[in-house]
Amino acid sequence: MATAISRNLSNKSYLAGIQLWADAFQEPERFGDRVLRNYAGTVVPNVFAQAQDYDKRALREVRSVADAVLKKTPGGREMLDPKRNILGEEKIIDFGTFGFINPIASSEAKEDPILKEMAELEHGFRQPSSKMLGGNVDLLEYQNQSGQSAHDRRLELLQSVKIGGRTLRQSLSKLIKSAKYKSLPKFDRELGIESPRVRQITSILNKYKRIAQREMLKEFPDVALKIRNTELALRFNKQGVNREDVLELLTQ
Repeated sequence: MATAISRNLSNKSYLAGIQLWADAFQEPERFGDRVLRNYAGTVVPNVFAQAQDYDKRALREVRSVADAVLKKTPGGREMLDPKRNILGEEKIIDFGTFGFINPIASSEAKEDPILKEMAELEHGFRQPSSKMLGGNVDLLEYQNQSGQSAHDRRLELLQSVKIGGRTLRQSLSKLIKSAKYKSLPKFDRELGIESPRVRQITSILNKYKRIAQREMLKEFPDVALKIRNTELALRFNKQGVNREDVLELLTQ
């Protein structure tokens, strides 16, 4: 009983908050911004945020203090990039018939056979970072006319680009249903060996990611130019080209 109570208390959100503040005091450069993001939204009455998107709500990315406030401002949530799963699809929370006054929301992710299979493999499938070429190109800094970031557009395109006439979801669905894939072991916990299923899924994901990025660059020519200039600058820097010429390329 004592152990159960101890574990229950250790998982309480207020203790997590205390830990976050402690981390911020010890390493302000690393955790300070996270504290500000977590608490910035409290300046806006929560009822405004809850009343938005009455029955279903797309989760939104909060990457800065301004985003945290914007998320709780009426109409502001739509200005933020949506959270997306590994397939580029928006993460939707369903509050059901009673809308935002329903304390229990549900997600369709648990019922998705592809996402379920990926979760059971216990592998950290990750989306591509918004930063490219060692952080010299940040896709979050570029937006199209509708206000969508180049990073979010790249993720969104994962849903629509096709290889062999099939979308990413269709290709993964065909893979996990195949007899060959099902014959592969999931993993070996004792030996710590990664499942060959992970390699099969990762291979397909990477192919679609490359095509999605290529299509995104067609829509964002300024990003394509920045990447070309940065690659050229990094190459010149290795060759010992004049430093001013390298910096000029990076600032274009």
